[in-house]
Amino acid sequence: MACALAACGDGGTSLLLELTGPSTVTRIDAAIVLGSGRTALATKTLGPGGLPARLVIELPDVAQTVAIDLSAVSDRGTLHARTSVTARPHEQIRVPLAFIDETDVDGGADGGPDGGSVDGGDARMDGGGTTVAPTPRLVTNAWFSNYSGTTFTSGPGMAKEKYEVPTTGIVDGDLVLFIGSTDNGSNTLWPNPVAPGFTQLAQQFFGNDGQTYVVAWKIANQEPATYAGSYGAGLGSGSTTISLIAVSGVNRAAPINASLATYDPGGGTSPVVGGAIGVRTTVPNCAILYASGADWLGQVGTNTFMPPSGYTALAQIGDRGGSAWDWTSQQVAWTTQANAGDTGAIVGSMTGTFSGTAWTVVLAIAPAP
Repeated sequence: MACALAACGDGGTSLLLELTGPSTVTRIDAAIVLGSGRTALATKTLGPGGLPARLVIELPDVAQTVAIDLSAVSDRGTLHARTSVTARPHEQIRVPLAFIDETDVDGGADGGPDGGSVDGGDARMDGGGTTVAPTPRLVTNAWFSNYSGTTFTSGPGMAKEKYEVPTTGIVDGDLVLFIGSTDNGSNTLWPNPVAPGFTQLAQQFFGNDGQTYVVAWKIANQEPATYAGSYGAGLGSGSTTISLIAVSGVNRAAPINASLATYDPGGGTSPVVGGAIGVRTTVPNCAILYASGADWLGQVGTNTFMPPSGYTALAQIGDRGGSAWDWTSQQVAWTTQANAGDTGAIVGSMTGTFSGTAWTVVLAIAPAP
């Protein structure tokens, strides 16, 4: 991705960041995530005087959502500024941002470093105004299958007996979600934790010929290059799909506001419907994340994906990569909920070569206070 932090200038498709905060800021680290899930990391060293400063993010010449997650190093520690905007081809969009000391629970009201706007002035993350919904992004997908005799794998660390998922693009302070599904298995197929520091939310073996899904989370802090582990009891074909999701702008002390895991105990259906009654949020501006997968009852096949109405797709993957699979596929999508309360029913589907049964997990992710 042609994405960089540069000195202020014109030309091409870009975002002009107008940054305010302490004059003692010496460096800015940026994670820039395009709507496709592609991530770029950049660092800008500031001269004497620190902030305010004007910086340009240069982008590909396409219209798309861009999530911006900035960290500023200063004498007050690490400060943060986050927002999401829509880029327009061959235009420069002005984006005012102020850095926030997230340990200052009282916040400020003067638009300065203690309580500045993070989205151009409409919303504040200062402890006394409106919060900004977290922003999920796809870090990577991983997959493996060789049941048909041909090996399909996302990398050498993915094998029948083990998994290995790269973490490039994760930023310290992100909520990291590990979402996996493996053909056959047991309620202890996936190790717990799936990698050091993770908290397991769900692991369940279900279905006619069987599949095991897992969802786990952690707050990122100097993550290793990969998350890796070996499968346990009940391993069969080893056909696997994994989605690694990072979420910025979360309440790091209590990121999971509500969760629900469910699966279809009956026979196969076509299409395969992954549905949940929903969850009840207790704070406004939660991100609602939907994950669902299918245990397909025939091999080999493909499927199309239908996220819930109003949801944006993050991942759609089969165990051969893309829409093809030997036995398993999954999808991940998200939306936001402005007000606290019930989400209502959340239903997506997968239409494939064969019938199948579904698992579904719904998470409400709390915003930074």
